[in-house]
Amino acid sequence: MPSARHPGGRLDFAYDAAGRENERSIGERHNLAGAWDAEHRLTGQILRSEQSVLQRRDYTYRADGALTGVEDQLLSSRFERPHGNKSACARRY
Repeated sequence: MPSARHPGGRLDFAYDAAGRENERSIGERHNLAGAWDAEHRLTGQILRSEQSVLQRRDYTYRADGALTGVEDQLLSSRFERPHGNKSACARRY
């Protein structure tokens, strides 16, 4: 597992068989995990502390790969791009 040192401690990285980062450990107390689909698109991230989930985000895409939505647990909201159009956005709470 590759790692790096920084002023706040140590970062460790883990990768899946396709070479995508799927886990990042931040010191011994925090972990950021990511999930990917078969098209190599990020579908979700979870930030955990030792005892709880601190943040979760889920991403949705159109068949052509355009990002259409982000659901954010911390903000209790969902950002949507109904047609994957950069100029058309909606935020739901």
